[in-house]
Amino acid sequence: DETAPSVTIASVTASTNPWTCTANVSVTVPTPTDGCNATSAVVVVRNASTGAVVYTGGAGSFSLTNQPCGVTTYNYTLTDCCGNESGVGSFTVTVADKTPPFASAKRDIVVSLTYDGTNAGNASAKLLASQVDNGSFDNCGLPV
Repeated sequence: DETAPSVTIASVTASTNPWTCTANVSVTVPTPTDGCNATSAVVVVRNASTGAVVYTGGAGSFSLTNQPCGVTTYNYTLTDCCGNESGVGSFTVTVADKTPPFASAKRDIVVSLTYDGTNAGNASAKLLASQVDNGSFDNCGLPV
């Protein structure tokens, strides 16, 4: 056999975890096609920007933990039992912040009106968000 194995790993989209700005993602590696023995083909997956190996194995699934918000590209190659190596394939992991911010306001706030002494209709009050906020947060650290 002189034919390189082949497989296509699908890109994955996930939402951030509720308390962090990251996601844990499961990636599926389908059974490769090969003339030698497809089940013995070894897949090596690397982070495209760092070159770090994140998975070495066969068909099945693996987890990528704490994936940051945004798009991360991964490259992969396959080697079969006859030593034939595939070209480089790639897939992306897209993590989006779909978790809404959590707003929490203080209760029972008393606001006094000021009167300019000339017209009762001109009374006003000033209330800042910081005076009302009671621990509001966004998992990706955006201001709430």
